[in-house]
Amino acid sequence: MNILEENGFLPDFSKIQKDVLNKAKVMFLNSPHSPTGTVYQRELLKEAVDLCTENGIILVSDECYADLYYEKPPSSILEIPGAEECSIVLNSLSKRSMMTGYAVGFFASKNPDLLRPYDRMERKSVQGVATFIQDAAAAAFGDEKHPREMRDAYKRRLETLLPALQKAGCKVRKPGGTFFVWAKVPGEMTPVTFSEKLLLDKGINCVPGNLISQDFGGVNPGIKHVRFALVPPLEKVREAAERLVG
Repeated sequence: MNILEENGFLPDFSKIQKDVLNKAKVMFLNSPHSPTGTVYQRELLKEAVDLCTENGIILVSDECYADLYYEKPPSSILEIPGAEECSIVLNSLSKRSMMTGYAVGFFASKNPDLLRPYDRMERKSVQGVATFIQDAAAAAFGDEKHPREMRDAYKRRLETLLPALQKAGCKVRKPGGTFFVWAKVPGEMTPVTFSEKLLLDKGINCVPGNLISQDFGGVNPGIKHVRFALVPPLEKVREAAERLVG
């Protein structure tokens, strides 16, 4: 499913052809969505649940950015009526707690039958997570203070960068979550030429959207966008904002 500006960066389930639904086994969703930052509302999640239930499809919801939001917390797929039969949630410490190197996450479902294949695979392919990493993961998942601090930090960085991007000619839709900004490049520039200009002239790094998007149906969803990551410290983001408009 192409995630396009004209659809508000939301999946359009009506575009899925019936022959695809007949053979599909799994649907993946991602909310808050990387890289657009879009948060899917309950109505859209309910639409996905109903579609998957009607067509015997397993719905896998990637919610690794669930703790990184700017306004109200996003809904989990497991909060949606009917999702208990068809849905699996994926989550991770890599985004919530910046513990990427620990490689710890979880999958969860209210339907045990959906998890049994994972159990069989894990027993044969994974030797187990080191106990000190398990202890660190338990501490991280049990603490809500540091995600709040991270949300506040990302919000300050976002509020610093957005006005500068707009002054630089980018069209930007304020993200609802994640630490990414999905910006439309100005004028007739391509993501690659815009990225090169920022890197060579301003010393600012961003990623061309067309290089991290997959062509589908003759369309590349990132063909006019670049991705900024709000991971540097606030003083570095301020410096980048000054360079953008300087």
